[in-house]
Amino acid sequence: MYTLCGNQSIQRIVLTLYLLSIILEIIYLTMNNMYKRKIRDFIIVSLLLFISISQILDISKIFQNQNISFNNEVISEQLMPKSTLFSCVILSLIYFVCIFYIINSLKSYKNEIKSSSIKEAFDNLPSAISIINANHMPLLVNKRMYHLIYMITEEYSPNVLEIVNIVENRMKHKNIKYIENRNDFIIQLKNGEIYKFNKSFLEIEAQLYTQIFFSDITREYNLSVELEEKNNALESQKKQLTILLDDIVNIKKEEEILMQKMYIHAKLGEIIVATNLYIRERKNQKYCLDLWEDLLIRLSAPVESKNEDTNLSQLVDASNAMGCEINLNGNLPEDNDMSYLIITAMRVAITNAVKHAKATQINVDIQDDDNNKLISISDNSTMITDSIQEGGGLRDLRTKIEKAGGRFEILCNQKVTLKISLPIKSIYS
Repeated sequence: MYTLCGNQSIQRIVLTLYLLSIILEIIYLTMNNMYKRKIRDFIIVSLLLFISISQILDISKIFQNQNISFNNEVISEQLMPKSTLFSCVILSLIYFVCIFYIINSLKSYKNEIKSSSIKEAFDNLPSAISIINANHMPLLVNKRMYHLIYMITEEYSPNVLEIVNIVENRMKHKNIKYIENRNDFIIQLKNGEIYKFNKSFLEIEAQLYTQIFFSDITREYNLSVELEEKNNALESQKKQLTILLDDIVNIKKEEEILMQKMYIHAKLGEIIVATNLYIRERKNQKYCLDLWEDLLIRLSAPVESKNEDTNLSQLVDASNAMGCEINLNGNLPEDNDMSYLIITAMRVAITNAVKHAKATQINVDIQDDDNNKLISISDNSTMITDSIQEGGGLRDLRTKIEKAGGRFEILCNQKVTLKISLPIKSIYS
């Protein structure tokens, strides 16, 4: 048993404790960045560890100089005298205090906000910022501000007030382009970066400070320019589609006139021959009257039979292209000519609503009332209209509806609503 407490075992114990102390000290130094600060803590911890090692070495010498007899009944008293036991207790207390101090110091240091951390946070900001005291001395200048100063003055310096003076007075400078804006100072550098300038004042503990801020708005500004260009392009397309819709209406009118001329030309010869025959021989009176009646009807009504699905789908496509949605409540009548009048009214209403009222939606309501079709056409325009003057489109629409035996009314109760009534038993049936 003596070999367990001999010189070699004691030396191993001492070496282990010493190495443990060194490891704890290295961890403490590393985590607390001791090469920059906390020198006082380092000295205290080093002294405590030195005292601990010294006590351990003293105990080892005591053990080396003692002659221990295991036949003695007071082995424990010879092995560890009271003074030595007291020294070990004191050593343990000192050692645990040392460890507690290290752990507590690490915790407090971890939660401490250091000036280097604040500077690092400012340097990582995407915008240029600087704080200047009442004596016009810059107290803080982040990396982006240094970059901005260099891009403008071509010098590495903390002279923030120089570029502030240039921007505030809109002084001409080869490295700056001013972007027109009523409320803000916005500049563009030669490399394409765009900054918005702002200056504010801070009062801290009765001391006045000036905060200079250049926000990097390069991406936001480029997106706004791109959006404006697209909006202008859409507005131009909308105007072109409005003109195109007007042209379509005019072309349809020309087609109607052409069809009437072709029909009259085709039937006029037959009618003249039949009329001359009737005048000379008084024959085929009914046949002659039927020809004239048919001609008069053709002259007072559309000549072509409309395909409602095709015309309505074309109108919906053209209206959607102009940015105007058609809300149709009800069904078009089966009568092609009546459907043609309703679709024509919708086309005129869409053209006027988009062109004059900037509407984005047309509401069409079709209902049956006894022997009449009641049609109401309105839009979602926010423009207030108390009166309206009938132009070519509305005037021609009124003529067609009244020739078909219907009624046409324009209501102007802050917004325009077309009211149309068409007899189901019209002159076309």
